Amino acid sequence: EKRVKINVKETGDGAELSGLVEATVQSEGDAYHVLFQGDGKRHFERLPLNPETSRAHTFFEVDIVDVPTQTKACISFVDLASPVQLKNAVTNSISKSLDHLKQVISMVQSNAVTTRLQSRLRQNILTMLLQPLVCEPSR
Repeated sequence: EKRVKINVKETGDGAELSGLVEATVQSEGDAYHVLFQGDGKRHFERLPLNPETSRAHTFFEVDIVDVPTQTKACISFVDLASPVQLKNAVTNSISKSLDHLKQVISMVQSNAVTTRLQSRLRQNILTMLLQPLVCEPSR
């Protein structure tokens, strides 16, 4: 199956990914099916210590609606890739994004000045995507 290019567009609330699969499901089984379809498109690398090392950050978001009451809830699952000993462009990119995320989390914890925080959030795709979760933990 051919990989679809995922584009990142900056928004006022962080970033938005286009080209993703969005599906309405009616059952737990259907939700798992969509999850496994996405999981099958992830990029893995075979390394000596781990034969299936994830080489990308992964996002899975579930919006749940109770139809009779129209009550809504959102659950976000984020699997962050971790850097490995192997030095290459992928590992460097993963390390850079995780370093930016650590800096942003530190700034949020220390109640950093908003303009500095906003600037740091926009310096990396990962922090742009996680902005709603990092800056609005009650979501």
